[in-house]
Amino acid sequence: MNISLSTVCILVICQNAHDQQYLEDFFERIEGLPKPDFVSGTVKRVADKYNFIVFSGHLLGELRSEADILQLPGDEQYHLSLLDYCLEKTAKYIVYFGKYYYKLNQERCTSANSKFTLFARIRELIDFLNCYKT
Repeated sequence: MNISLSTVCILVICQNAHDQQYLEDFFERIEGLPKPDFVSGTVKRVADKYNFIVFSGHLLGELRSEADILQLPGDEQYHLSLLDYCLEKTAKYIVYFGKYYYKLNQERCTSANSKFTLFARIRELIDFLNCYKT
């Protein structure tokens, strides 16, 4: 079954309420896109019902080394650990929305560092999922 911009089902993992509001505004401005489900602080949802996940890391800044991660406050380190959780516990592809992250899983995660590239990565991932047979 093919998915499209108008039928895609997306889970968006946000860092906090401010981050969620920022991304809700972004998704509301994309004409024809169904409203994604948003979560903050946890990923205790069943990923199977989603076509893919958007993970918001844009408040974290650039992460060029393990030292950069260790300098993050505990709540930000926890948020970043949710990305690893999604990679380990789901088979879903993920769009990482944020600045450079040195440890990004290139096989399962594509990255976007602006609203413009986030929209492009969403469209590309929909095309990829429609064409790539597992």
